[in-house]
Amino acid sequence: KGFGGMRVADDMVHFSPYLPDAWGSIAFKVRFRASVLMVKVTKTDVQVTNLSDAPADLVIYGNKRTVFPTATIYIPK
Repeated sequence: KGFGGMRVADDMVHFSPYLPDAWGSIAFKVRFRASVLMVKVTKTDVQVTNLSDAPADLVIYGNKRTVFPTATIYIPK
């Protein structure tokens, strides 16, 4: 899981990111099925950008979200 809190369940990618107090942010890319996602975790929110051509369904902190192609969603912490 690591700091991204990533796991796969129910055929979807799930994130529950954790940011250590001493860090300002972390960012990483994930390829899951046909989607490439850029995930950035800051002290105030989690940003997920879909770098793919198709919508991507995912779960963040237990809530299902859809990220449309080239769009970014922001989830407050």
